[in-house]
This record gives sequence, structure tokens and C-alpha cells, in this order.
Amino acid sequence: MSHIAFNAERHEYTVDGRAFDSVTQILSGAGLIETEWRSEAAMARGRAVHVATHYLDEDDLDPQWMETSPFAGYVRAWERFKSETQFTPELIEHRVFNAKLGYCGTLDRTGSFAGNPVRALADIKTGPPETWHRIQTAAYAACFEKPAAFRRMTIHLQRDGNYFIKEYHPKDFAETMNVFHAALIINQERKGNHVSSRSDASAA
Repeated sequence: MSHIAFNAERHEYTVDGRAFDSVTQILSGAGLIETEWRSEAAMARGRAVHVATHYLDEDDLDPQWMETSPFAGYVRAWERFKSETQFTPELIEHRVFNAKLGYCGTLDRTGSFAGNPVRALADIKTGPPETWHRIQTAAYAACFEKPAAFRRMTIHLQRDGNYFIKEYHPKDFAETMNVFHAALIINQERKGNHVSSRSDASAA
């Protein structure tokens, strides 16, 4: 089995020592993620909430953090989502690698809802829905067998403890992966690394 490593300082993924771009790097490189308007405060909020929800799901979150952090409301929203939907996390902040298309990433959660056998892939957001979210979640799903079988969704946490869910239809998976493959080619072209042959992204 390949070993996926991540260097946080360089935001670099390597698989068995070889560097690969991440899903978000590919989407950004293709111009599908607009980063200019993002504030450092918003990015810091996202990082803090991801860390806190990770600790929460592993039953290791410091209660004092919840009492003092300005981001506690977002984490309460995640607690509420899990309670109201009976969502049970399976993989948490899990690194993935697609050997066929040559990219890595870290998905937020896979899991299941009570009474529903369909496996879900959920990405945690602290901002509004973006058009690239459906592509991001499809790219993560494509790192597994039978990726189109996932229920893909983004969970939008809000400061006041509320949340809403944006779900992406499984029937759109193949088309969405074609968009991601185009982004992969554009990103490689901009870096000067031409992708010489087209992989069948819909079969990934």
C-alpha cells in the first residue's frame, strides 16, 4: 500500500516520496477557486473549526475551548448536525490518493446516516456554497472503489450554531469528474507539465 505524507508548511503531498498536487491546488490552478477575496481571518476560522470538529469526533475536544473560542458556535453546529441527522463518522480528515489521475487530498468525513445504508462523503464548510464544492467532493470520492455510489455533500456550519446541507446528485458524478479532469489538464499545462493522454475520468 502506498504511503501518503503531507507537509503542512509547504502544503505538499507525497506518495512514496513523489510529490503530487492536491485537489484544491488543481482546482485553484485551473482558476476554479477564486482565492483573492478570501481573508486571512476566514481561512483561520476554517482551519480552527476543522481541527476542533476533528477532536470532537474523536472525543478529545477540550471543553474549555468550547467555552472560550469565538468559533465554538460552528462546532456546536456540527454537533447539532450529527445529532439531528444521526450521522456517524467513519473516516475523519483522511488522506486519499488517486493513482490513475495522479492527485492527493484530505477529505473531511465519510460516514453513514442511521437507517440509510448508502455511504456518505461530507465536507465541512464555514462559508457559503461554492460551485467548485461539487467538483472537490467528486474528486475525493474518485479515490475509492465505486465512487458514484457515495452521497456527496457539504455541511455549512454557521456561527450561531445552525447549519445547512448542500447535496450533490450521484447521477452527476461522471460529468463532474470530466470537469475535474479538464481542471487537471489546465493545471498541468500552466505548470508546463503536459498531460499526454486522456484518462477515462468517469470510470475512476
